[in-house]
Amino acid sequence: MSHSAISSPEFPQTTPTQYAISGETHEQHLRRLPESVPGPEPQRRPQPGCPALAFEDRRYLYRDFHLRVQRAMAQLDRGWSLRKGDRILLAWGNHPLLRSPFAALGLGIEVVPFSTKLKQAESEALVGHIAPRVVLFDATVQDWLKNTPDARAVSLSEWQALCLPEPLTRPPVPVNRDDTAVMMFTSGTTGEPKGAIITHNNLLCAIDAYTQN
Repeated sequence: MSHSAISSPEFPQTTPTQYAISGETHEQHLRRLPESVPGPEPQRRPQPGCPALAFEDRRYLYRDFHLRVQRAMAQLDRGWSLRKGDRILLAWGNHPLLRSPFAALGLGIEVVPFSTKLKQAESEALVGHIAPRVVLFDATVQDWLKNTPDARAVSLSEWQALCLPEPLTRPPVPVNRDDTAVMMFTSGTTGEPKGAIITHNNLLCAIDAYTQN
């Protein structure tokens, strides 16, 4: 899917971050990474019963978190018919948001995190450029997002009840390294906020950097 807003002066596309890990050149590092990005396959994890996340007094094992992600993927895929290249805007806090980007990325859907501190006047122009298919929002903070044109608006409480009980069973959608994964907005300190493109390659390089150190 083509999004003309990305090529506009207000939303310049960034170049991939260059990494040099363990003395490697950027080109050598890229050759170690796969051309296509594998989807989440927790059955290959050696310890699926180990804790993956901790939030307040709750712990989530890898297999439990994966099931939550698969259920969210089923909702995005079967429930809302989202496809690779569609965009989903995430405008809520850290805890309930966490499974959503994993689910979207596994389907090749572009993730756009959205600050919950933006006021209505500030957000309307940005949402217009993003052109999301789905808006996930916190109605107690940004209730006006429910009126986003040409998008399915889903509040936090609705999302928690909507995720399909049966997880997605088919393989994740194949994505390439140069496919867009995330659009992050700058702070706009020298002008209007700009949408910076983060590719799946950028994410792979960042993950690899963490595992190497």
